[in-house]
Amino acid sequence: MQTIGRDQAKKYAFDWRDEPLLRVSEGETIAIETWDASTVFFRTPKDKAIPAYRPGFDR
Repeated sequence: MQTIGRDQAKKYAFDWRDEPLLRVSEGETIAIETWDASTVFFRTPKDKAIPAYRPGFDR
């Protein structure tokens, strides 16, 4: 099984010029590790989804 790790998968936009991270054969299993939508901002219950608490959203 091939894996794409979190650091490889950190992508916020797609472009046709991007190179593939891996190539798979028919029937092959892959795993893709991902970050949460805020790139690990939410680490504790105090890190609520309140815009004023999030970096860059205080404007």
